[in-house]
Amino acid sequence: MNRFTKLFTGLIAVAAVARCVSQAGEPASSSQARAPLPERGQFGSDLKVLSQFYVAPKSPGESNHYFEMWDGPKVREIATANGLLDNHALFINSHGDARTAQGRTRYVFCPHQNLVRPGQPAPCFSAQDLARFLGPANVKQIHNLIIGGCDSEACLSSEELRSYFTSATNITHVVGGERGYQVMFVQSFVSRSADIQPLYESSFQNPLGKAEYFIASAPVANATRFSPYVADLFRPGETTPFKRQIAGRELLDPSSEPAEPADVPDNSPSLSMR
Repeated sequence: MNRFTKLFTGLIAVAAVARCVSQAGEPASSSQARAPLPERGQFGSDLKVLSQFYVAPKSPGESNHYFEMWDGPKVREIATANGLLDNHALFINSHGDARTAQGRTRYVFCPHQNLVRPGQPAPCFSAQDLARFLGPANVKQIHNLIIGGCDSEACLSSEELRSYFTSATNITHVVGGERGYQVMFVQSFVSRSADIQPLYESSFQNPLGKAEYFIASAPVANATRFSPYVADLFRPGETTPFKRQIAGRELLDPSSEPAEPADVPDNSPSLSMR
């Protein structure tokens, strides 16, 4: 059993109670200079709030950035424990939602309600807001966007994300119209794409009347399907992805074992580019 298999096995129990992908936020302690912040983002939220969730690279040889906006295990701890330090990546672990402005519906990143003051609505931020917070120098160095949140409204656009993160050649996200789950999110960056398959969650009531959840690799009656995350791949300088495949570690770490990624057909109704 390799280290990725061990981590995956340990996450199964967590996924049984995590209805959407979940990690934790923590206050940032960054000395990296960023551009001065305007007071409000595209949807009215104070951009300074992002400082509570942002984790910058902390040591020499580390280039990964994180927005830890969910309640649970930290993405940075999982990534670094699996040797992912210098991948020029931005991991965004948040709730994914939809907001409409100027007649257009956009994907937004929101923190878990447990990380918000009681009685206050959760702030929501656009891709443009995150890019403005990070500043041009940091944005230029980000080649991989790893997005954990749900996309139930099917409004996440990798082309729009690419317009703000112009150096990103890999944009990993949940399939449009689906929810994100922790066990699948983590696999998208610690496991090879060739090793990732859908999982199926079922539940029943135990003698105490509480729900117990089980995850299997084969479908059963009334099971919830957990889909693998996908990666939209861009060539440098281009604004439209040239390929979509199952997301996997090899996209972040080309030195890992070679994989045979499973391409996602562009004409698949459930996996079409959004």
